[in-house]
Amino acid sequence: YAARLVPESLPRTSQAMRQVLSLFLREDSLGEELGQLAALLSGAEKAGAIPQELSQMARTLFPEEPELSGERLVASLVSASKDRLMEAIIGRAIDHGETENLLAQFTQELRAVLASLRQEERLVSWLKSKGQWRTFEQLTGRIAERLAGARLQNLQALDHAYFYLELPLPPDSGIKRAQIHFFGEERPGGKNRFSKENASVVLDLETTRLGPLWVTLRMTGGQCGCVFRTPDSAVARVIEESMDELRN
Repeated sequence: YAARLVPESLPRTSQAMRQVLSLFLREDSLGEELGQLAALLSGAEKAGAIPQELSQMARTLFPEEPELSGERLVASLVSASKDRLMEAIIGRAIDHGETENLLAQFTQELRAVLASLRQEERLVSWLKSKGQWRTFEQLTGRIAERLAGARLQNLQALDHAYFYLELPLPPDSGIKRAQIHFFGEERPGGKNRFSKENASVVLDLETTRLGPLWVTLRMTGGQCGCVFRTPDSAVARVIEESMDELRN
């Protein structure tokens, strides 16, 4: 049954299914885990236990401007995600006639950076001396699997106008998980596209105070409709009481 839930273009392997389904079934917070990884790498950098070039590549894992908010934050994260995709790297290389340098460019892909970190001997030795190697190994493994799952989820775009994004929000944001699904309009002749006038955005959130929330924003002919869903009747009452403020 699970095999029917993954993109049609995806091979039905147990690993692929696990990576896609784990995006929506696991309780991990991507933002919190990236924060822990950043702290470990910062300590290693100060101790001279990581090459500068690798340290700079590792920074691409984290939002460059965490103070951004609203539309600029989403635009920044979407851009970073799309720019670092292996598919995007291949596309740019073909467009610019730089396929001979393709292999070198793959070393900058996010999962490749994580793999390089795990194989860096100085870093491994330093982490082991601090008793942090096991934590680091588990962290990078979970993050790599989550990134792989997101890439596989985005294969839905082969069949539909679709884009998936997970926001790596910090633990103190009030949102533990923020997964966003963008749906474009289906058009005759198999041509799908994104349009500001006709599109849907679905927010799958896990909040610290209200629990899980699903928010569907649907634009039809330039008019926006919004539906909130929650499994908690008390939260539903709070949302209803706040409807005017939320509408504004």
